[in-house]
Amino acid sequence: MHGGHEEKLATLRAAFLFFMTFPGKKLAFMGTEYGMHREWDHDDTIEWGLLSDERYDALREYVASLNRLYLSSPELYELDFSEDGFSWLLPDEAERDLVSYLRRACDGSELVVAVSFSGAENRDVAVSVPSGRYRSFFSTHGDLPYSEIDTDREGRLMFSLPPFGGVVLKRINDAVTL
Repeated sequence: MHGGHEEKLATLRAAFLFFMTFPGKKLAFMGTEYGMHREWDHDDTIEWGLLSDERYDALREYVASLNRLYLSSPELYELDFSEDGFSWLLPDEAERDLVSYLRRACDGSELVVAVSFSGAENRDVAVSVPSGRYRSFFSTHGDLPYSEIDTDREGRLMFSLPPFGGVVLKRINDAVTL
């Protein structure tokens, strides 16, 4: 990854959010969950010493919270291998290094995921979703950037994403539990 140390960790958090919310089964090798510098090698030990640095331990905690998000959100796994479980919301925002998609569960509940892989803030992100009020309940930056946002008259959610940041939103009338 390019950039300084903090930028690399932010990029890794964004990549993990994308990885855990995109369709498909999940597999991370030992050390990945806390940002080990070198590739895993069966002939060598993993870099446990990195966990004494609070930044790497915070990344490990972040991945643990992503695991909890995944396990508590049927939208992320129930229809994993069905086209009914996934819809692109922003399929062609490569110039802004931005992706957004909808994940759906068997009961019809949905999650909106938006991830920015850009080093600049992405302002005026607009995604067309079912009308209603949405709550942010997971963020790459720990703090939730919006408590609640409503769709506009055209059925779009409008929000901003921080550099190398992402958010998961859910309609309020769907139960939110973590």
